[in-house]
Amino acid sequence: MNSPTTNRASAEGVGSPFTSNWIQALTLSAANPFARTISPQLQLIDALYRNGPEDARLEAAQKLWTYGQSNGLTALLTLLPTRGDEWIFKSSDIFVYRQNQDKDLNVSDLSFESWGQMIGLSPCSVNLIAEVYIGDWTGFVRSEAMRLSKSLNTNAVPKGNTLHLPCAAKWSDDAWSVQFDQLDWLVAKYEGPAQVNRPSLQSIEDHLFWALASADERIVVKAAAPAAMDVRAQTWHGSEPRLEPLHQRFSRESTSLAPWISMVWNCVWPTVYREQNLLNGRADLDRIRQEMKQCLEIQPKLTLWMFTYAKLICVAQVGSGLGLCADFQD
Repeated sequence: MNSPTTNRASAEGVGSPFTSNWIQALTLSAANPFARTISPQLQLIDALYRNGPEDARLEAAQKLWTYGQSNGLTALLTLLPTRGDEWIFKSSDIFVYRQNQDKDLNVSDLSFESWGQMIGLSPCSVNLIAEVYIGDWTGFVRSEAMRLSKSLNTNAVPKGNTLHLPCAAKWSDDAWSVQFDQLDWLVAKYEGPAQVNRPSLQSIEDHLFWALASADERIVVKAAAPAAMDVRAQTWHGSEPRLEPLHQRFSRESTSLAPWISMVWNCVWPTVYREQNLLNGRADLDRIRQEMKQCLEIQPKLTLWMFTYAKLICVAQVGSGLGLCADFQD
């Protein structure tokens, strides 16, 4: 393994600022015009954040959904905060909300319209259970009844120290409103996105490796094994500790996949880490450029697929998650 201080002329540290030209320099050197689609593909994902251009979101979502469905990535597109178990709207809230609907989503039956609602492109509703102490609930009900001039039937107040109240959270106009089933006039309102616990890598790993196996079968061009692939330990594997187990498992299991998948993996991941400001240490750009050029010339569709795959994983496991209405938190 090269030490961080060797090969300085062909290595670049994380301190150097990332620009889109960095990816373009790696991809546009390939003769295959398919390489030109990689940077725009990553921008589709960027558009589905709250700070992305609003007028580009719907078109970006449609293109990304169509690509994901056609290329075995629908499961990654549905790793969304709105499917998380525990919801927090503000740290001082008296309520803790938990998901109250079937989490075993059949992605094969999911439509673009339903997915668009789940990421907040259009109004959506999520069934939750609100957990709250009886004293806090009673105080909230009384204050809202006075504010809204509602009569309060004390028999309608549930009994018990801790209450678990069915409710529906509705997203519209960049805000959530939570309507309680028992008192339908009672609504808790919250500005901005909900905070939702992030799924563990272990809980989604099998889906990630199923996607790799599918790509191996459907996307890899049956060609001669790549030449001069660097099989030494990759220094960038530890750049993001939360994803290091993924790279360790890939190192163990990649022998069952086409050799091209390993080469594309080792070119694409440090590039995506660099784009996400996660690359820790130094990356041998000469080696990456040389191997990326091979990948793009012989496996352009696989290379595009791997860029999309890696970035979606980073968004779900390190970033805030896809969508406008909820964010992952650790």
